[in-house]
Order: sequence, then structure tokens, then C-alpha cells
Amino acid sequence: MQYRLQQALRTTYVDREITLFKKILSYLEMKSRNRNSDNFNIYATPFFHNVWESICSEILGDMDELHIIVPNPYWMFKGNKLKTSQIPDILIQTGESIFIFDAKYYRIKAGLDKLPGWGDIVKQLFYSLSMKNRFNQLYNVFLFPDTCGNGFEYLGYASVEGMEDEFRNVLAFGIDIGTAMKFYVKELDSEKRIEFVDKIIYEIKELQLQFSS
Repeated sequence: MQYRLQQALRTTYVDREITLFKKILSYLEMKSRNRNSDNFNIYATPFFHNVWESICSEILGDMDELHIIVPNPYWMFKGNKLKTSQIPDILIQTGESIFIFDAKYYRIKAGLDKLPGWGDIVKQLFYSLSMKNRFNQLYNVFLFPDTCGNGFEYLGYASVEGMEDEFRNVLAFGIDIGTAMKFYVKELDSEKRIEFVDKIIYEIKELQLQFSS
């Protein structure tokens, strides 16, 4: 934790973040000095969805340069043009293909009421629709925290009834949370991370090929 905070401190220029990171580091150093063998510390956050997005972005290797080419919706109002933004979580490109990932902190195995709703699905579909002229193949994927022995597993997909050929679908994958965290803190090396991502990409392509045939 201290290592990651020191890294973040060296790269940020935001005053609030600098102050926050320094205070957390100070707290951790104090706890470390006062710790004895009988103590057990737990660090928790009510904003784990942000942590999960950061973990998935780190593992998959989000490509910043791709976010620049995402078309922006806009308002034309009284002669003035006002752009809004499309902000996909994670974009990666392999050859002429683009992969649009959305890291979601949902417990979808707990029941149908835990699945992402209309807004989340439509947003992902619109991302791919707005970029379909730039790439030969587009793949759309939800990523959920999971517990699975193989590191990841295919869970299902979302689409629009009667419009599957036009909109295609958003695949859903579970990523083993323990494996993900090990990659995030560099407990597992870069070579294993690349191999892990390659396997996910292969699985996504194979599934999409099955849907298209």
C-alpha cells in the first residue's frame, strides 16, 4: 500500500490528492511503528467500484490514446455548440479490433436483480455503435469481480431483443478478485499478466464468432 501511494504521489499535481496521499502514508507509517504481532489491521472503502475499475484498467492495459478518438455527443443550443463526453472505462486495440470494457462492481451471481440495467447496457452499445466505422471488429465486455479457479470465466451476455444482428451484444466475464489483486500489486509478473489478458481476448473472440455464425 505504501509503495502504491508513493508512486501516486510522484505522478499527481492535484493539491487535494497530494495532501490525501501524504496523510494516508503518515497514518500507515504510524500504524507500522506501533504494530505488534497480536494486531490485525483491516483497511476498507465504500468506493470499491472505483478500485475495481482501476484494477481492471491496470490488468488489461487501458490505452489512453484510444479515448481521444471516441466521438462526443453534443448540444447545439441558440447557435452555440456544447460537447458532452463519452467516457468508456477501458479501451484496448489489437490489430483492427477494439475492445470496450466496462468494469462493474455487481454481485451478478446473487440473482437477476443484481444485473446491470438498461442504462449500463445502452451506454456500452452506443460506444460500439459510435465507433463502428473506425474498426473492423468491435467487442463489448462487462467485467465483474468473481471467485473462480481459472482466473476468469464467461457468465453470459446482454443485448436488445429482436436487434441482436444490429446491436450485437455485451459479453459478461467474471474476473477472479484474488488473481486481479495479485496482478495489480505486481505479485504476479508482467509476463503472466500478458498471458492472462491474451487468454481473455481469445475467449472473447471465440464467443463472438459463435454468436455471429
